[in-house]
Amino acid sequence: MTHNLKKMLKNAQSYLLSAAFLVLAYANTVQAGNTAAHEGNEAAYYFTGDLAVINDIIVANNLEQYRQKPEMLGIQVWQDGRLTFLMITENNMVSVLPQSIGNLTELRGLYLSNQNLLQLPETIGQLDKLESLHADNNRLQTLPASIGNLQLLKSLYVQNNQLVSLPYTIQNLSHLKTLNLSGNKLNETAFEALPLNELSEFYQ
Repeated sequence: MTHNLKKMLKNAQSYLLSAAFLVLAYANTVQAGNTAAHEGNEAAYYFTGDLAVINDIIVANNLEQYRQKPEMLGIQVWQDGRLTFLMITENNMVSVLPQSIGNLTELRGLYLSNQNLLQLPETIGQLDKLESLHADNNRLQTLPASIGNLQLLKSLYVQNNQLVSLPYTIQNLSHLKTLNLSGNKLNETAFEALPLNELSEFYQ
């Protein structure tokens, strides 16, 4: 089996796993919505602080269509009133991620693929339960140093951006198993800080 074929199979497996996770996330979202409706008090189901972050995203990106229904932005999974999964589903919708994103302290999955982000705020390092971060196909030129604080992060997808270097703190991601850096402009020294021995999937 050729190297390219092996790489293609690994990519396919990764995307299939992501798709399965999204199906589960959507199912949980529907269940959460039904629970809120059943209780007859939808506002009480959502933690005010987490919902405020969604509103900040809406305001920062002029997403007027979601002002009255912030819970309809993308795919959201709420558990015990806290936001645990957020995926922006429409392309080129978000160009600014507010500093308040760091308040989503129960977030485990953040999908920001195919947007217009130039940077990720330093406060993203406060998401200490985050396990999966997808920020591929944006316009990122750098990653915040605080990304090294994401001790539970298992997968990081930042392919097809404009990265030229990586923060040294990325070596602190001891649980990282999947890292996709392909399609960037990284120099050779950028790879020196990577925890390559810990990775099971690495694309450059």
